[in-house]
This record gives sequence, structure tokens and C-alpha cells, in this order.
Amino acid sequence: MIEYDHDKEQYIIPTFEESVERLRQFVAHRSESEGGWAPVGPEDLPTFLDIMYDILHLKYEMDPDGDIPVTVRLRDRTKNEPNNFGDLPHLDSDAAPIEDLLYYMSTANMNLAMAQEQVNRAYRMFDWRFREGPKHHAQEAEKLKKFREEYRAQEATHG
Repeated sequence: MIEYDHDKEQYIIPTFEESVERLRQFVAHRSESEGGWAPVGPEDLPTFLDIMYDILHLKYEMDPDGDIPVTVRLRDRTKNEPNNFGDLPHLDSDAAPIEDLLYYMSTANMNLAMAQEQVNRAYRMFDWRFREGPKHHAQEAEKLKKFREEYRAQEATHG
């Protein structure tokens, strides 16, 4: 993991060999699937992310703030829904070409539409659960009650 030495005011970046060794240790503990996705341990993503950033810091020089030009996002698909949002390019100036502006607006609009669909889906689930759900469960309970009564009546007559 990249560390900051406060006494020397510098970042300590592992060597390539140290990063490879951390990667080797990470993959040595293989997670096996039992038909679905293999389980993802609570430390798997943070550990892998640290390794990725170690490697990226070997590739890219940091800016004065200590940042590098590449970011990495990992998603545990066993716990999180996919995030299909498109990256928005930097618009470097007010004089950006019209094609860049149109692409930017199109991508931002697509991202907004996808986010709105996720919100709508959550509202539909909420609505069903708290409005239709109880009715549905009551209807199912009533059907089950009727079935039991009919079954008991048949049992009583055919004994």
C-alpha cells in the first residue's frame, strides 16, 4: 500500500517486485464458486484496489497534490447492482468542438435516464411492497384458508 512519510513529506511507493509479491499473495487465496458467483471476502476489493494503485503509481508520476491521472473503481457484483454510467470527458475550454459538446450532453443525458430508471424501479418496489403487497398477501392467505377448509371438509366426508 502506498504510504505517506510525514517526517520526510513524501510518498513511499512499493517497488515493482513488492507489488508483484502482494498480487501473488492475493491470488494465492482463490475463492471457489459453488454454482453461482464465487464469494467475495470483505477485504478482497480494498486489498486488490491497493495493489492496483501501487502498480499505477509505478507507471504514472504524481501531480503536486499526490494524485495520478487514472482512477480505478471495483464493484462487488454479489452485493451491488451494475453501474452502467458512461464516463464524461473533460471539456477543456469554452471553445470545445460542437461534436464534443453533443457527445457530453448525450452521455450526461443517458446517465441521467439510467439513474432515473433506478429511482423509478425502487419506487415501484416500494409501492408494491406497501400498497399491493399487503393486498396480495391477504388474497393469498384467503386462498390458503379456503383450500384448507375444503380439504378438511373432504377429509371429514371421506374420512
